[in-house]
Amino acid sequence: PGGVSYSNEWVDFDDGTFENAITVTSGQGYLGNFFGMPYGVQSVTVHAARVWASNAGTTTLAGFAVIGGQPSPTPLYQISINTAAENFTSEIVLDWDFQGSFIIALLVTDVIGLGLDETSTPSSNSWSNIGGWSEWFDVAQNNAYVSDGEFGIQARITSVGGSTPVFNVYRDPGLDGSSYQLMFNGSGISATSYVD
Repeated sequence: PGGVSYSNEWVDFDDGTFENAITVTSGQGYLGNFFGMPYGVQSVTVHAARVWASNAGTTTLAGFAVIGGQPSPTPLYQISINTAAENFTSEIVLDWDFQGSFIIALLVTDVIGLGLDETSTPSSNSWSNIGGWSEWFDVAQNNAYVSDGEFGIQARITSVGGSTPVFNVYRDPGLDGSSYQLMFNGSGISATSYVD
């Protein structure tokens, strides 16, 4: 949304309790949270993160840029972290810079899983990269063996810039027969609906 900004504040999508954790049976893959940034943002700094994991161990925390609504296939940042068993990690200092929305993801294995808050459904911020990025809601809908919910990753964020979006409404064909004619009152609209 426009007009929203973050000033060194924690952002999370879970309720702080986790009914389950997601692991993989073999191999590894990334599970993470999509942090949608304000429209028109100039820059974003992720100062720190916390992760709720199922077991203690060493794994990777990564930051992925989101471009045009799609997460990048390769991480922009990576750091080795130590997880705690069924608890949040201490604050992990990152200071990662992004130009807009991003995903912070944990590399899960058959031993270290990422916490799943099953009471926060339907999920809207959880994403999976096990063979390609997918929204976790879609993964859960298509797999009877996994539950939906929000993942246990929290981030402390500062954003710079942002504005309220405005829209133009066009008609094709236009009233004069041209292609994509701007409606007579369809310029600079800030409302989220338009009646023709």
